Amino acid sequence: MQVIIGNDHLGNNFIERLREKFPSVDFYDCMQGDEIPEETSMAEVYFGWPNSTQFKLLTNLKWIACPGMGIDKIAKYREILDSDVIITNSPKTHVNAMADYAIGAMISLAHRFNDCYKDQSQRVWDTQKYNSKIIELTGKTVGIFGLGEIGRAVAQ
Repeated sequence: MQVIIGNDHLGNNFIERLREKFPSVDFYDCMQGDEIPEETSMAEVYFGWPNSTQFKLLTNLKWIACPGMGIDKIAKYREILDSDVIITNSPKTHVNAMADYAIGAMISLAHRFNDCYKDQSQRVWDTQKYNSKIIELTGKTVGIFGLGEIGRAVAQ
């Protein structure tokens, strides 16, 4: 089986780890540019988001495994969506990271971290500027719109 790795979001040695774990599978690094090497034209799996040009060259493709929550990067290619190729996403990939970000953003905004950082980088030490302007979050209630995976993780 041939698998094209067209996404580099999983670290520098991702392909090497796959090759060690699945020695009977041929993994091809196609993370740079739109090129699809001729020897990969019979690949059955594409891990990543192929563009229209790449998709047309992969005549044996059976499955596109999108490594993120959405498929928006390929949804604009009608020929991919209209094909018989199975398209999957990774729905829980970024749940914890996004929940962490949401909590971090709340704290950052409440404590005006961005303003503080700008002042520090410009060597401005005006603490009076922040008196009574930092919001204490203890005892506050947070409204969460949408209780999907991320919303539930934020709530926890």
